[in-house]
Amino acid sequence: MKWMCCAEQVFPGKPDGTLTERVAYCIQHDFIERGPALYCDLHTAGLAMRMIPVIGYTLDPPPHNPGALEQARAAAKAFGLKTIWSNAVDEGAPELTYRPGDTIASPFGKGTSASGAWLAGVPFLYTEATGSGGSSDRDTGLYAQGVRNLIRHLGISSGGPLPPTPGQVVVEDYDKGSGNLQHQHVTPVGGLFHAEATLYQRVVQGERLGTVRNLFGEVIHEVTASKAGVVITLRHVARVSAGDALANIAPNAGPPEDEAAWPY
Repeated sequence: MKWMCCAEQVFPGKPDGTLTERVAYCIQHDFIERGPALYCDLHTAGLAMRMIPVIGYTLDPPPHNPGALEQARAAAKAFGLKTIWSNAVDEGAPELTYRPGDTIASPFGKGTSASGAWLAGVPFLYTEATGSGGSSDRDTGLYAQGVRNLIRHLGISSGGPLPPTPGQVVVEDYDKGSGNLQHQHVTPVGGLFHAEATLYQRVVQGERLGTVRNLFGEVIHEVTASKAGVVITLRHVARVSAGDALANIAPNAGPPEDEAAWPY
């Protein structure tokens, strides 16, 4: 039996499942289902990818709380990142059983914490930051300030309404499945990836983003932009296997969080 796996695949969890499923079950039933005003999940791009800081929400409101979308929109702006990137969902998404007799066609694939909040009708946000297998003081500071902003936005702390974030860009991306980072610009072959594009670069459809080469340096796959927009994710680790995602493009993006220090 597989006792450990990614918690972002097992929500709403099981009370008698694997260790990870039990942890997800506790978060779902001891926190999310108590009806918090907001659920915010802080992520990074992980070990292999590099990504610009973004915050977002799903554009499909949960059936148990249609007003959750507007609440999430307001909270995302308050968090304070310069890029808000929200997505439509995959077509043909599987059904998830929320409670016995209550099966819903979820907009998510395998159960993420966002899907748990969506099933419970709780407004939720998800964030992404640099990744690259590390933790930067810049990203930590952005997240710490963002959480403080949410606490103020929800009226838990004093201070009144937050001023708008300078340069903030709101992107609501209705391209189905665009938010599934693992399915974008996938390489059909293994090898070594060499990026030619950079984060925040504006590209046109068909523009070359990079190449996959074999051990002899020969190009065995060209990675070209599937659409016009701004590069928000790039593969960081050179070694790739067939099926790995190499890049993602959003229709638009805000400027770097620290423009004076970019590129960093």
